[in-house]
Amino acid sequence: MSQVLVTSHPDRIGRLVLTNCDTHENFPPGMFKAMPPLAKLPGGMFLLSAPFRIEAVARRAFAPFARTKIPDELVASWMKPAKTDSEVMRDAAKVTAGMNKRHTLAAAEKLRSSQLPILLAWAPGDKYFPIGYAERLQGEAGNAKIVQIADAKTFVALDQPGRLAEEIAEFATSS
Repeated sequence: MSQVLVTSHPDRIGRLVLTNCDTHENFPPGMFKAMPPLAKLPGGMFLLSAPFRIEAVARRAFAPFARTKIPDELVASWMKPAKTDSEVMRDAAKVTAGMNKRHTLAAAEKLRSSQLPILLAWAPGDKYFPIGYAERLQGEAGNAKIVQIADAKTFVALDQPGRLAEEIAEFATSS
């Protein structure tokens, strides 16, 4: 959703780094497309989140997004706010119910006329966010560059934090 923020407030952003993420019509991706309609139903977000209240289920649900094992305490920290704070759950329901490809399609259209420097640090082979989406963004945006981050999946920052940090540092200091 960084693309939506950047294209809504372009005067506030000097550069953008995206790793594997929602773009174009791939929002939400694949099996997650059922979530927004369910979140709109009374009690829908409770039903969607119920399995994640079981820590083993939550850990297993995130496993396909990383090559490396995600630490149990990290997954627990992601889940805790929605489990313990009804306002967080309310906000999660609003965001989930509002997920619609029209937002990412509109952002992609606005990026076409942008000269914003964009680094697409993408893990190739990701089944949820294929590199073709990064290539499409690069082709449409005026100032985008793809760097492939090998040995990573969707959670590039968890799988290859050092490599990603190097690429971001280089990008931040380039002209």
